[in-house]
Amino acid sequence: MLKEQVPASPRIIGKNPIKIAQRANIPINIIKSINGGYFLVFDTTYDVVEILKLLSLAFEERAVVSSLETTFFDYDQNLENKIYFFIEIKAAFLIIDEDELNTFLKSYTDVLVDINNSYFIGATESLDTLNKGKEPTWPSDIINLYKTNLTGKGISVAVLDTGINLRHPYFSTTSNRIKKHSFVGDNCNDLWGHGTHCTGIACGFINGSTRYGVAISSNIFVGKIIDNTRKSSKFNILRGILWAIKMGCSVINLSYSINNYGDRPYDCLYERAINYALSKGSLVVCGVGNESERPDRIRPIGSPADCPSAIAVNGLGKNGEVWNQSNRAYFRLGQRMDFIAPAEDIYSTWSTTDYEYESGTSMATAFVSGILALYWEKHGKNANPFLVLGDAMHNSKTGHWSRKDAGIGLISAPSIK
Repeated sequence: MLKEQVPASPRIIGKNPIKIAQRANIPINIIKSINGGYFLVFDTTYDVVEILKLLSLAFEERAVVSSLETTFFDYDQNLENKIYFFIEIKAAFLIIDEDELNTFLKSYTDVLVDINNSYFIGATESLDTLNKGKEPTWPSDIINLYKTNLTGKGISVAVLDTGINLRHPYFSTTSNRIKKHSFVGDNCNDLWGHGTHCTGIACGFINGSTRYGVAISSNIFVGKIIDNTRKSSKFNILRGILWAIKMGCSVINLSYSINNYGDRPYDCLYERAINYALSKGSLVVCGVGNESERPDRIRPIGSPADCPSAIAVNGLGKNGEVWNQSNRAYFRLGQRMDFIAPAEDIYSTWSTTDYEYESGTSMATAFVSGILALYWEKHGKNANPFLVLGDAMHNSKTGHWSRKDAGIGLISAPSIK
């Protein structure tokens, strides 16, 4: 599971007046990013036009690029000259230093400002290859993959990760069903393997005559949100989610987690984006993180899997127990687990070699994403997020696991022959 450092605790710096056409106060939550930029998160009750007026008045020398424009998703080295406005979630991103921010706060009135020092440092998980197991097909067996003839045909699945290795023997022959986009300033080539591994699980591969991947006929949309140094940002992740929605993806796989070491509530920006995806017919599937050392230390679900609108996935070990590094839903934080899926010694495509074994809730997330694509195919033109999710939950296998570890249970492919 790729992960970021948890943000620091929020602090209130007080009220500063902003007047805009004598209108009522517009609350703003300001979230600081490590790249020197800030997110201005506006109250959802306010109209987009009012917010644009505020931005134009406050930063009149900057051009506003909205998420309705195709250039919004392009890599841009001149972020300092622009304001990126996420219309769908009523948030803006801009590069300003602390002095400029203070000028903004002092120059206007009647806006409640909540400064939240959120530093996003990027992926720090070791991606070392694990010892090869002896049962590469064990996940396919327990999720009933061999009992279905569904392949995800016609269903679009997005994998937002480290990119993809298109020179891989499998993906090089199926490149006609792959579309890709990089949000990090280089091509989508995967130097680390994590994205290629998750894509192989979710969107399928066959090695010889054995089916290891799930949705082997799905349309694949690869969004590179993590650069070649294994760093990412909230800005790129949010753009990736909105891009996948615009591409019409029914399932969005986000094998990415921010550590929750401070028992913090869910992130409002991620929740807005994931809830917007749901409203547009997309399910966002997230891994809960690998920070635990069971049974002695069990950490809460990381972000964005802890968002109410996300599908939170935990990991299952080969012994039938919860994988020992998997996190847990803390009910006192309002967290919820949805599914458990195979996470240990998972065989899939890789970047530097053809195939490798990896472990983590990232892999479990990819299994759930692929299986949800099968359910989407099953219901055809009648499919919607709630029907698909309800059917998958109904057919999940219950076990001895607790709800806070496994949610509704072990996800299972629809049994259709």
